[in-house]
Amino acid sequence: MARRDKLALQSLLEQIIRHLLLIQYWEEERDRNDHHWCSEVTSFRDQINDRMTKNFYNYLGENRVLIYRKARKYVIDKSGINTFPKQCPYSLDQLLDEDWFPPMNHN
Repeated sequence: MARRDKLALQSLLEQIIRHLLLIQYWEEERDRNDHHWCSEVTSFRDQINDRMTKNFYNYLGENRVLIYRKARKYVIDKSGINTFPKQCPYSLDQLLDEDWFPPMNHN
């Protein structure tokens, strides 16, 4: 696997996680941004799944914790809220499933 390809897929997975966290937890912005965030997830999933191989899948699975940490830090900085789970609440299969979205969190 080329390093460039790994980094591209890692970046796409981070984008998917960011948007899913925003959809699920940032209630104040959900009504205004939900459709945009969902369409972004769909686009990122298409891009990542078009390139997916068994080796890439294994690589993303092995690095999901690190990728999640980066995504979580970004959404905390972006939203100003700190209620996002410390551990990734999504399996790799959920993250890559073109039809899966998390339930809405209602605090």
